[in-house]
Amino acid sequence: MTTEQEIFLAFAITLVTELTLILAIQRPGDWQKWIAGILLINCFTHPIVIYLLHFQNWPYLLVEAGVILTEAVWYRKFFSISPRRAMLVSFVANIFSIFMGMVARKWVEFMT
Repeated sequence: MTTEQEIFLAFAITLVTELTLILAIQRPGDWQKWIAGILLINCFTHPIVIYLLHFQNWPYLLVEAGVILTEAVWYRKFFSISPRRAMLVSFVANIFSIFMGMVARKWVEFMT
């Protein structure tokens, strides 16, 4: 798998898992706003993650902690939820996304 394919796969997994999980947790009435917000926020954070991890070699845990905090701030502002709820949503969604990414990577390795 090329680097570009890995980046695309990681982004797709991130979007699908975080969208699914956040919508399931929040069960918003205005789900279209939530989908748009989640997509926009992830389109902002994901390229930064790729850059910091793959080009600047920052520590993985530091980058992920920054993403969780950044996304929590944006979820709070964009969706008008409490700081605690925003942090919980961001933390759970990102941990689940990381887990699904690891599963997908192992699956690809197994299949090749």
